[in-house]
Amino acid sequence: MNHLCDIKCPTKKSLVYAELKALMETLVIDDFFSGLEKILTKLHEDSDTKVFWKYFQDTYVHRAEEWSYCFRLQLGINTNMYNESMHKTINYGDGYLEGKKGRRLDIRQLILY
Repeated sequence: MNHLCDIKCPTKKSLVYAELKALMETLVIDDFFSGLEKILTKLHEDSDTKVFWKYFQDTYVHRAEEWSYCFRLQLGINTNMYNESMHKTINYGDGYLEGKKGRRLDIRQLILY
């Protein structure tokens, strides 16, 4: 969701990201649609998120079967999409490391003096 950078307020950006992430991970279809309706209403009513609402409405809402877990339960697919998404957000996303690539945490860096 590269267009999260259209939301200028960091607090609102974090809240929108968290709500969309929770919506994506919803496992019950009825809960998904009620949650989607609530999120769309909140995004549309807030002037700071209206541009993102338009993008999300045009790009994601009509393809919910492709990105929501509740529609893919019976597929038997066990991917690491969540990990890859978080990796991308942390390393390259706007607001966390400001677009800079992060250092690996699992490899010790040798410090030469």
